[in-house]
Amino acid sequence: MRWAGRMAIGVLSAVVCACQSTEMPSADEPPPPAAAAVTDSEADCVVIVDAEPDFGGPPLTVHFDTEVDCTSSPVKYAWDFGDGTAGSSAAHPSHTYERKGQYVAVVRVTAPDGATSDDAIDIAVDPALGE
Repeated sequence: MRWAGRMAIGVLSAVVCACQSTEMPSADEPPPPAAAAVTDSEADCVVIVDAEPDFGGPPLTVHFDTEVDCTSSPVKYAWDFGDGTAGSSAAHPSHTYERKGQYVAVVRVTAPDGATSDDAIDIAVDPALGE
């Protein structure tokens, strides 16, 4: 036990000594540059998209849902439904796919601190998949 205590003190002493300078700058030398600011967290954002249903016959109305975890809020949404129609800025939009095809719906969320995240989901529209 006693040895471990001495070792910890020795390490602490080494760190303290390494951080201290015994030299004094001369009056002619400019001061050292200020250290860059360090923040506790970085801007970050994660979005997960889900769709119900994600397959079926046309016309297929899909209800989209998102789970979002960002370092700041409220977030803005930008949807691209992948079928060439207008997107949406809603958090939980619905969209109707009129034609047969394989589509990729993409959502991008943007937080006020500039963090962004994208997620995508496949949508299959085919009469053979109809109910």
